[in-house]
Amino acid sequence: MALYGFFVLLDETLADGLLNVMEKHLGIATATLKARLKHAHAHFAEFRASLSTEHRLRFIVRRHRNVITCSAMFLDWSDSEGKLLVDTKIAGAGRDKSFGMEFRKTVQATTLSSELASSFRRIADEAAASTVPDGIQMHGFITRQTEIPPSV
Repeated sequence: MALYGFFVLLDETLADGLLNVMEKHLGIATATLKARLKHAHAHFAEFRASLSTEHRLRFIVRRHRNVITCSAMFLDWSDSEGKLLVDTKIAGAGRDKSFGMEFRKTVQATTLSSELASSFRRIADEAAASTVPDGIQMHGFITRQTEIPPSV
């Protein structure tokens, strides 16, 4: 089973006003989010560059421009036992007081887990490709699959 990494990070080129609102919500110092995002993007780019060509094809980073107050990680979402981990940031509480929830994939048509998954996939689908190798793109944030992921 091949492991694929697909990361959708906040775009640091958002307007300063929006970044300031996010900083307040996240409980971090004013005028620091842009630098944090640049650092994260540089870190991911450096890590990706260090990978072999084969592994680089499986490590994808994109940028989104949505103001959201949580993050998500899909684990084995293509399997019937898939999980969605959601980390929620409480307004002004900072990262240390955030909390996580785990949702299991279900066969029911509409559930909270399916609505959350749909929302995060929509963000991923609309995200700008900051590092997309040779036209290979995929859905999800982190997923383990046996085949090349489907195209977006």
